[in-house]
Amino acid sequence: MAVNVLDYVGIGIDPKTGRRHEIKYLPKDADWEDAIYQFEQKDKLIGGVDGIDNVQAQQLSNRTEYLKAQSEAHAADIEEIKREGTGGTGLLALEISIPATGWQEMTGAKYPYYINIPNEKITAEMIPMLIILPNSMEDAASCGICPACETVAGAVRVFTKTAPDKAIAAVLALFTPKGGGGIAELPIATESALGAVKIGEGLSVDSEGLLSVNKETVMTADDLVDEEEAKEDIARILKR
Repeated sequence: MAVNVLDYVGIGIDPKTGRRHEIKYLPKDADWEDAIYQFEQKDKLIGGVDGIDNVQAQQLSNRTEYLKAQSEAHAADIEEIKREGTGGTGLLALEISIPATGWQEMTGAKYPYYINIPNEKITAEMIPMLIILPNSMEDAASCGICPACETVAGAVRVFTKTAPDKAIAAVLALFTPKGGGGIAELPIATESALGAVKIGEGLSVDSEGLLSVNKETVMTADDLVDEEEAKEDIARILKR
């Protein structure tokens, strides 16, 4: 239920005239605050825009606005993934729970904690995309969850900076490459549209994907200009 601050005694009332005045609200900035200020005993509680009374409220307001923006940005993507996940289009969507227990640690990594979340539908060839659901975004940010994950046979591997305190709800989108490996199926390129192309005669691609032109195949001796014939042609033209 929304709170009407004008209903509270002493709030929004001019102490000199007793009249109500316009309530001023904290500005909202969509920014994730890494830490929330703790009031100290020496702090003098002062209101106003820069008053220390409003520091915590401002930080929490910024967090809320940030999570709201993230939720709205991903809402359409999540619904689309859920719809496409059962359409047989090479995209599988699974709702998963990232647990708070069972994490393993490896040294020297930027995201040293990892856990395998089993699911028999997952194969190592699948390309994963992890989307945190709105109600778990704060918990995911607190443990420093890695935006990238990894598929192994029968599981998805998730990485974090610290083990989470609570289970995190997420949607796992899995893209299946064409034929179980290699390049995913793409539309054929045209003169006016981007898409996949095949290497034709006179071209070659090495193991690193470098495209090269085979001069011997593309250009033959008949295509080259004979130097002596070219000199004779130029001399004949200049005499005219």
